[in-house]
Amino acid sequence: MAASRRSVETGNASLEDDDSFVYVFDRREGNSPEIKIPTGGLFSFTEFKHRVNEALGLTVKDEYVIATTNREEIHDDMSWDMIDKGDTLYVLWDLEQDLCAPAQERVNYLPHYDTIVKGGMYEYYASEGQNPMPYALAELLDNALAATANNIAARNIEIRLHFDDSNPSKNSVYVIDNGKGMTPRHLNNWAIYRLSKFIRRDKRGRVSLNGSEDILERSMLHLDSPRSLNSDISYFGVGGKQAIFFIGNTTRMISRPKGSKDVHELTISKDEFEKKEKNHEAIYSGYIRNRKAGDYTHVSEEDEILRKIISEEIDRESFTVVVIQGINQDHVSYLKQRTRDWTRQLAHIYHFYIHGPNGNMTEETLAATGQRVPTPFKNIDIQVKMFNRGQTLPKIINLRDIDDDMQTAFVRSSAATFDFKAIVENVGVVEGVLRYHPFLYDRETYPMDITDARYEPEPDDDHMYAINDRPARGRRPIFECYWNGRLIPYSLIEYLDWCAVPKKLPKNIRAECYNRISGVLWTNDKFQVSTNKLTFIDLEMRLRDKTTWYSKMVGFTEKRTNIEKEFQNWLRDCHEQFDKQIHFAGNLGAIVRTDLPKHKQTPWVAFKSVEWDRKVYKRGQLVKILRTIPMLLGTIKTIMLYGEHEGDVFATGGELEVIQEPRSLYDEVKIVPLSKLDRSASDQMIKKFIEDEEAKLPDRLHVTWPDGFPVVQNEKRPAGKTIGNIKIEIMNKRGETISKLPGTGAASKKLLVELKVVWHSLSGNETICSHISQHGKNWPYWFRKMENIKNLGNHSLILQAVLNESGANMYAGKELPSEKIKFVVTEAEPEKFTVGLLDGPFRVGLPFQIPLEFLDEFNNPTKPTSKLKPVLQASGLDISYENTLIKGSNLILKGIVARGTIGTTTGKNFNLIVSVPGLETESQTLKIRLLPGHPSSLSVSPKEQIEVENGNPVAFTTQVLDEAGNVTASDNKPLILLCKFVGQLLTAKIDLQGYKDVKTVERNVLVKPSNRVANIYVWFTDGDEQLTIKKSQTIAGTCGEHVRGLGNVQDWINMYVIHIRQTKSLQNYYSWFLTVRHPIIRLVQGLVNSLSHHKEQHQSTLASRHKYHTHAQSFSYTSYIVEKLPKRMLNPNDYPLTNCKTFPCFQFKAENRVFTVKIMSEDENQCKDAKASHLSMKLWRLEPGSNNSPPAGPEPTKANDGIFKFRDKKVPEQIGKYNVMFVYYDGKHQLFSEVITISVKPGPPFELVSLEPPGTPTVSNTRNTTTRVLIRSLRLELRDQFGNSTGGGYNGKVHLTIMGPKDVNEIPHFIGGTRELVFTMTNSICQIQNLLLQESTPGKDGQEYTLRCELHCDIIPRNKVIDPFDIPFLFFNDAKKQSQMAALSKERDHLQNAIGAYKSLFETSQQLINELKVSVRDAQQDEDRIRDELRKYKIPGNHLQNVNSVDECIKIKVKEQENLMRFTRRHCGLGQAPKDPEVLGKIGHLALVEEVDIARVMSWHMSADMDCVVTLTTKKAKEVYNQTSGRQQVLPLDSIYRKNLPDWSKPLPHIRFRANWRPPGHPVYARALLQFPENEDKCKIVFGMLLGDTLILDTLDHANAYRQEIVKHTHCPTILTREGDRVRSNGKFGGLMNKALPIEKLRGAVFGEPLPQAYGEISTQIDCLQSYKTAMNKHTLAKQELAEQVESLMTPEMQAKFKECNEAENQLKEMEKRLGMTATPKRSSTAALVSMVAESSPNKRSRPSGSAVTLNTSINGSDTPASQSAVSLLANLTPTRQSKRIASMVPAIDDDGRKRLRKT
Repeated sequence: MAASRRSVETGNASLEDDDSFVYVFDRREGNSPEIKIPTGGLFSFTEFKHRVNEALGLTVKDEYVIATTNREEIHDDMSWDMIDKGDTLYVLWDLEQDLCAPAQERVNYLPHYDTIVKGGMYEYYASEGQNPMPYALAELLDNALAATANNIAARNIEIRLHFDDSNPSKNSVYVIDNGKGMTPRHLNNWAIYRLSKFIRRDKRGRVSLNGSEDILERSMLHLDSPRSLNSDISYFGVGGKQAIFFIGNTTRMISRPKGSKDVHELTISKDEFEKKEKNHEAIYSGYIRNRKAGDYTHVSEEDEILRKIISEEIDRESFTVVVIQGINQDHVSYLKQRTRDWTRQLAHIYHFYIHGPNGNMTEETLAATGQRVPTPFKNIDIQVKMFNRGQTLPKIINLRDIDDDMQTAFVRSSAATFDFKAIVENVGVVEGVLRYHPFLYDRETYPMDITDARYEPEPDDDHMYAINDRPARGRRPIFECYWNGRLIPYSLIEYLDWCAVPKKLPKNIRAECYNRISGVLWTNDKFQVSTNKLTFIDLEMRLRDKTTWYSKMVGFTEKRTNIEKEFQNWLRDCHEQFDKQIHFAGNLGAIVRTDLPKHKQTPWVAFKSVEWDRKVYKRGQLVKILRTIPMLLGTIKTIMLYGEHEGDVFATGGELEVIQEPRSLYDEVKIVPLSKLDRSASDQMIKKFIEDEEAKLPDRLHVTWPDGFPVVQNEKRPAGKTIGNIKIEIMNKRGETISKLPGTGAASKKLLVELKVVWHSLSGNETICSHISQHGKNWPYWFRKMENIKNLGNHSLILQAVLNESGANMYAGKELPSEKIKFVVTEAEPEKFTVGLLDGPFRVGLPFQIPLEFLDEFNNPTKPTSKLKPVLQASGLDISYENTLIKGSNLILKGIVARGTIGTTTGKNFNLIVSVPGLETESQTLKIRLLPGHPSSLSVSPKEQIEVENGNPVAFTTQVLDEAGNVTASDNKPLILLCKFVGQLLTAKIDLQGYKDVKTVERNVLVKPSNRVANIYVWFTDGDEQLTIKKSQTIAGTCGEHVRGLGNVQDWINMYVIHIRQTKSLQNYYSWFLTVRHPIIRLVQGLVNSLSHHKEQHQSTLASRHKYHTHAQSFSYTSYIVEKLPKRMLNPNDYPLTNCKTFPCFQFKAENRVFTVKIMSEDENQCKDAKASHLSMKLWRLEPGSNNSPPAGPEPTKANDGIFKFRDKKVPEQIGKYNVMFVYYDGKHQLFSEVITISVKPGPPFELVSLEPPGTPTVSNTRNTTTRVLIRSLRLELRDQFGNSTGGGYNGKVHLTIMGPKDVNEIPHFIGGTRELVFTMTNSICQIQNLLLQESTPGKDGQEYTLRCELHCDIIPRNKVIDPFDIPFLFFNDAKKQSQMAALSKERDHLQNAIGAYKSLFETSQQLINELKVSVRDAQQDEDRIRDELRKYKIPGNHLQNVNSVDECIKIKVKEQENLMRFTRRHCGLGQAPKDPEVLGKIGHLALVEEVDIARVMSWHMSADMDCVVTLTTKKAKEVYNQTSGRQQVLPLDSIYRKNLPDWSKPLPHIRFRANWRPPGHPVYARALLQFPENEDKCKIVFGMLLGDTLILDTLDHANAYRQEIVKHTHCPTILTREGDRVRSNGKFGGLMNKALPIEKLRGAVFGEPLPQAYGEISTQIDCLQSYKTAMNKHTLAKQELAEQVESLMTPEMQAKFKECNEAENQLKEMEKRLGMTATPKRSSTAALVSMVAESSPNKRSRPSGSAVTLNTSINGSDTPASQSAVSLLANLTPTRQSKRIASMVPAIDDDGRKRLRKT
């Protein structure tokens, strides 16, 4: 037996009954009791069996088996070794025997030692992300606080940490206190797991529950314990042991009770537990060592630290030391490296034990409040001492000195507290306090615990800014909970109902105020906590119980009022008193934040500035933003505050809209919280940072040629020369190499390098090579060598840095760096040649030349060398040349002579081979035509005498031969052979004129008599006069008249007359053409030959041609039949318009009139086929003595067939008579209507004007009457708004009154002493004559007064007031001065008239420029708008540069569109329906389906209807039915019941009943997958009726699952699947009837496939490109017109006018100053007009034009009188040169009476 061998220490075989035994049941027969058999000293199975025989009284011969309760037989030593002490065995006959009676087996279920060693492992590691070491140490401090609770003196507690990096096994932790210590009984009780203080036993086994000792101790603890700080926190008998074995694996408890001389020591270790378990010893047992103080003899010398601790016992009256060894290495690292964190956490846990019930208040606060910490709490001294081997002095931390724990932060950052108490029914009392942490200027003062891993940081938004929708406390709970004065760390209460944020906020309390409070709850041991003191059991539930009563505490007095109301009042006071907010100034009104979700976009208010902490920040100011990566600097764009505010406000929070700087780098606008504003940043620092950031931008390109073949600036290179590999580096201003723009942006900020080789040809710049290079991780920007530069001329190699994707070379308004190398490509060496243009014709024996043009290998012309020797060869010719001439790229072969036989006068073709040895292409073959040479001799036949009849020509066959005997001719002039007949017998001498070297040839001729016709004469009769038709004369006649006397042709030949008769009554229009040839006059005798007549009829032209001829003379004419023409036009609304009637004039006033016109034919029928473009209306003014020619008019609007209406023709603005005429012209025939005269009458009265300019009168009050005349004669007229006289009917009175300035009291009087005179107005005319002032009338000398003329007329309505007419005049007391001023005043009037004329011209010009600017701007906006649309379609910018590039892009898109059209698509194979407007077509043709699976299943589902023809009406359906003999299905639309048709926009069935359900299979209405090419509304009616609500899903399983869910709520329609299955609306599916056929078996009855989506996109792009092209042309034209108009203003003529007008204005000012006038009417100055023109004109230097005009008029007497000076001024102010350009810019009145602005 294994246990027996382990228990034997020597060879002694003595029995140890108490040590080992087994229990044996004899179950062979009967129910025998168990037998206990000792096994001590048994070493083999034989010995054991012998002892069994003795116990059962068996012999060796008895047969039986011994087995375990698991029926495993024990039969040898090996199986016997498996038996342990206390096992139960059977004695059976055999192993298969049934038990004859039951048997009991003892079990031992003592807990494993891991219950102690690992008991706290889970609890501590479930620490919500925090390291549990502080909580484990807190368990040991709990015991120390409880032990020192009754100390009168100081309560000293130490945590000593000893670390030895060289020997980690010596790392140890000591917790030492000077408490009451522990007796052996107490030490034994401590060692018992879960022996709480309530059930601990004394040595005699008595339970000391609430014994006298404990009662005494507990009563002492509860004396004067505010906040439950009773130190009664060592409670359950669990936490200490769990903490020890969490920290290490061995503990030594050393304690000396008060009043004892002995020290008691207990050791517990994990190794000891394992050893006892291995040796089957009692695990939960041990020894307490009792020794004297300071005795460390039992401790090894290596453990020097423990020996030192024991040696300190002598000086201590009572103490307890907890020694922990075998520290986990992870804990060692944490304890050493995170000392600040875990000591801070311990200070938080025991905050109120260390600092008192009010917390760690500052000394200032204590002094201000007069509060002091009670003495018991000041005596608690908890120190942490850390010893590291090799260091003499330890690191000491006193928990009382830690001032950054969370409770200290809460206490010190709070501005006010709210004390309350909760009475929990039948449980106890909970004390609590709330603290308010105010908002101070820019931040919340609520403390943040950044070391607590349970509180995750606030999430970030897209701009890397923290999203803090709950400021201050954020999402953390309000209350921390303390039990008996120590923190229970895992129990946090988020809020209590009365301090939570209500649904409706109280008045003057903001929501964020509720997040500025923190709180603490204190409880006693009446509320249960977990054994490891990490969580409360039911505290929050009991506090939320309705029976719990809350009351506010004021000092120690309980105030029983409504706690919620008290809390809200306190919170309101805190907000108003302690929150220090930011001053928002300069309210700019409400704004909408489009960058936020819709529900947060309002209300927001913008401000100009904020004052924050005595600093002012305004819009446009540079600022720095904190806590951003990378650093954010920018300019304030907008200051925003949430809420509705008026005027300046004080508030917290707020946001800034910041333009990120530098803009050249970022060009972004970001919105950040105002709290992130860095108030410590200076402007110099921000500007320096911006400059440093801009230095990171790309600045230049560094170009190198690694493999040679560089391109040098301005180099001349032969064509085809290699450009080597190019390496480019992009450098910034710092000299750093970069490949992307600085920052942390996406790949769109990467930089590329674009290479372009541009050829500067004569026709413009052409890019012949373009490449883009990227920058990789392992290679720089690189371009491979190029050998294709072959075009001659100037070139540029351009290297440009561009942005990725967009390809733009601009970033943030600046151009990216580039490098431009200019070079010239010259021709290479000659490699081939071509034959140039030959200067023919070529003749035998005449020298000519052939130019040869030499080319290099790229077909560029190149200069040949003198070494080249051409060779000429031609078969059948002897050809050679004299020399060669080099001219440019040509080599001219000069003096080439060819000789050979031609055969014809037209020449002969020869193949001429030109060879140039030494070239790659050595020869060229060309065809030349060789003509005969110059005449050399004559050949005449016949050579004998000939006879000829008189009148017949003499025929000689004459040939002109060249020197080679070839018949020749002359090109530039005819060869004239002169044949002279001389002598009695005629001798013909044939001589070639102009060629003396050709000899004359003679022949003899004999002439005989003959008879022929000589002349033909034709005439006709016009009345009584007979007229002769001359040669080539044309005769015209009137339509419908007869031409008489035509057809008499007479021919006199020796007094013979020939009559030709051809007379025709012409009913149509005829033209006659008569051609008479030159007569040949001869004297002949004989009879006249017969005269023949021939007529040709042409059906297509309806023409006849008549011919009369003999064999010698002929006469012909042609007649045409013209079609019937329109006869007249008729206006059915007014008068019929003919050419012979005169109508009276009719009148209409300011109203529009509609003219209706009909075109009538000769038969009085209406011409319905007349076009509107052939009809026009003419309107012009009727002027006596003028030609009154009609101008162009508007085009009509066609209403019905043949009826035309002219609408919206406005009445002319000038009164008078106007002519209206309608003209019809179809390109051939023109028809005019009768002229209609209309009379335009004036409109209602508008103004009172003077017919003659009154000028500025000057008067005095002297005795002389002439000096007192104010108005000699003045004629006032009443006019309408267009300047027309209102005429008769307007009679009234005109009141004349003298008015003066307000500050002048002396007003002149009229003669008679009155200040008002009345004149009569008759028929809109008022005549005023001889208006004088009273002699010696009062008035201020030199003052300007006003004569006001006011009209009073009863006919004019009162609401139509006519403005008075004012005449300014000057008053003087001196007659001489008045006379001088009168002259000056008259001259001033002339100047004003001249200046007014100039201003009218200038303002009209500027008005035209402004209109043209508007046109340019509108065109630019249209172009920009369309360009933006094209950018959305991702059209590259280089395709939008000019019209040519747009055309090329359109061609590319059209080609892409055509390629898409070529793709094979699915089509419906059914025959087409009849073509009829009332036939929509067959159902299979009406819709298209994109997906082939959908098309297959829907076509099969609708197979019975696919061939049906849809018509609009039932009538048309019957026609189709009858035409097909009833074989064709038809469906009329007017027979469909519309109310039952489905709504195409209604949701799917599951959405109406289960909106949040996402069914599988992608359900969709079948009708939604149809596309209708045309007639969409009608097609929706058809397919809505046929398909209804049919659905489509992916598979049959999806369809059934969907149906099962739908039928729970409503009816389910038919479902089709993409796999071809159908589930009917009644739920039936499966079988051949519900399975779609393959698409090829549907026999073409399949829905067609629409064009690809890309086709529509390309079509849209093409339309947009066409619009863009039109907009570009329109923009270019508008700019050209504007430039032309501006250029016209800069001409010398206009500049001279500006100068003249300016000088006139200066003279006018000087004259008014001399006159003493206060001010002239306000008018625009010439300088202002010139500046406006300058803004519109190019910046060109104006050329001087002419000399200045100077007025030298003098008042004091000069050579030139005033009147003459004014006249001379007007003469000098005449335009320097008249031109059409200037005339085009003046306002003019059209013929219709309207003022319009004319331009060239």
